Amino acid sequence: MSVFDRKRQDLIRKYEGFEPDAYQLHGEDFHTIGYGSTSYEDGSPIGANDSMSQERAQDLLNHHIDRTREIVAQDRGYQNLPPNAQVAVDSFAYNTGPNFFNDDDGFGTINAAIRSGDAQAVADALPLYDNGGLPGLVRRRAEEAALAVKPAFDPVDSTLANDLSRAVGTPAVLQGKPVMWGGKDYGWQTPASFKLINHR
Repeated sequence: MSVFDRKRQDLIRKYEGFEPDAYQLHGEDFHTIGYGSTSYEDGSPIGANDSMSQERAQDLLNHHIDRTREIVAQDRGYQNLPPNAQVAVDSFAYNTGPNFFNDDDGFGTINAAIRSGDAQAVADALPLYDNGGLPGLVRRRAEEAALAVKPAFDPVDSTLANDLSRAVGTPAVLQGKPVMWGGKDYGWQTPASFKLINHR
């Protein structure tokens, strides 16, 4: 599991919470269980008397993360977003359901932001979808928005989309070997070659 897969799961679990027994929110005609799951892998709905272990809920979470990412992840704009912005969009998709990306009437602003591949536009759009100011959603959208524009510095994979925001001289590891960021003109350098670069 990559650092971003872990970040994605942690963010979703934080706001969905774990419920071992099926429950029904006021005004809803369906039941929810585990980490916000409303159906099983085969599409069958959660039953009123269903219960599950945390391990089973994790399996269902993994399934629904993949399902909710499937539509939006095919979009070129999403693919061009930096990793943390993708995680923020995935959290939003899990919360709203995967069909939001096909609904430009209800989700036009966030959809346009995703399609633009602009992390700042995504961050600006996310707080608009808090269901009239529900406190939990206000907090979730604020955290997703902050994450969307947070540089993702992974010391293992140093070829991320937003490497250009790194400071010159930042050390990292690339394919198991130490490297240093030489800036947008030089890219990743070995420590020896970095010393030869004339920075002005």
